[in-house]
Amino acid sequence: LPLALLPWRRFASGSAALARTAPVGLVDQGWTLLAAMRHHAFWALFSTFFFTAIGMYAISAQVVAYLVDAGFPPLQAATAWGFSGVVLVIGMLGVSWLDGVIGRRPSILVSYALSITGIAMLWLVKWYPNIWMLTGFVVCFGSMIGSRGPLITATAMSIFRGERVGTIYGTISIGSGLGSALGSWCGGLIHDMTNSYDLVLAFALVAVLLGMIPFLVVPALRQRQ
Repeated sequence: LPLALLPWRRFASGSAALARTAPVGLVDQGWTLLAAMRHHAFWALFSTFFFTAIGMYAISAQVVAYLVDAGFPPLQAATAWGFSGVVLVIGMLGVSWLDGVIGRRPSILVSYALSITGIAMLWLVKWYPNIWMLTGFVVCFGSMIGSRGPLITATAMSIFRGERVGTIYGTISIGSGLGSALGSWCGGLIHDMTNSYDLVLAFALVAVLLGMIPFLVVPALRQRQ
């Protein structure tokens, strides 16, 4: 509420003493929401958000219970997963740094590879419940939760430039919210129906792979190096 009360129009108008220059390379390309929705890149980014969120949250809601079932004390399991909030910051900074070193698309693919590695390590924890395997899972999986968000946002804004980019990106990001809700619910449903976490992990793995596929096959995203 305090932010809403700030004089944003005055801020946007700038200082009269300074000459306004047109930003280089940011020409309004006239995108509207309806026009964007007819472009394959819109649905590619939407599906990336949607399926990735399904995979990540199908596991996130189950992690502590899974670790307890694997033999870890409840406090240790909760503490380990709590550290995902710490490594998340490192993951976001690391992936953003990679963007400047190897390019956007390779950085995103690396982040997906780490998420997949984390899922594999979580499955192995069931058979080899040790602190090293647990640490590897938290680092690989936990650090990648949300780490792709800034790069996908930048990708969307570079494709759909114009005054409506906020509306377009906001609509794309709905996929993340829907995926988070559906993933959490489906993870619990699968566990209740099978009384096992194996299918939950398999479901999450498939969802994450589906979220990665657009950056492998969609032309507009493959060109974003």
